[in-house]
Amino acid sequence: MRTWTAEQASSFLRAAAEDRLYACWLLALVCGLRRGELAGLRWSELDPAQGTLGIVEQRTTDADWNVVTTTPKGTSRRTIDLGPQALAALQAHRRQTAAERREWGRAWTDTGLIFVREDGIGYHPSRITDLFQRLARQAGVPVIRLHDARHSCATRSRPGCTPRWCSRCSDMPPGPRRWTSTRIASSACRRMRRPASRVWCLACPPRKHR
Repeated sequence: MRTWTAEQASSFLRAAAEDRLYACWLLALVCGLRRGELAGLRWSELDPAQGTLGIVEQRTTDADWNVVTTTPKGTSRRTIDLGPQALAALQAHRRQTAAERREWGRAWTDTGLIFVREDGIGYHPSRITDLFQRLARQAGVPVIRLHDARHSCATRSRPGCTPRWCSRCSDMPPGPRRWTSTRIASSACRRMRRPASRVWCLACPPRKHR
């Protein structure tokens, strides 16, 4: 498993600042969402007033690379607190999507998904990975799996922290079991807005939204 340092994550986000899927990359790094969760996010689960987003669907692939839509099980089905920067990024993305819908007119497909192509059709999960890695190359940072961006989220919750030791240096109660990056990331994004904002500040300055 390879992860990014805070400096590398900062470089990536700066390079992606004007990218059409900027909000997607921000959610991957700040809130630790899986690729299938990003591909399955729905506008109906976004609550701007509360600053929360529900993770109720994931789009993955089967052995033949066909897209399969499923419902997350257990703690994977959750509601996360976005924090001000992630919420602003999603709102900017929504305005962009609305403009694309007007441009495409009747040819635009309404899927209800947040991250879609310009014509409204949802991305194939592997395409999201391809776009992520292409941006990493442009940013001059190590090319990692989109899945590993979740672990970068965990490592950046405190400077010099690694997934193995996050339970010792984070604000979460100590315990005998080892915390996985999923627990670290989802806990950080759920508990008020301060943790998510803190992770963001380690990444880069806030983006100016149009």
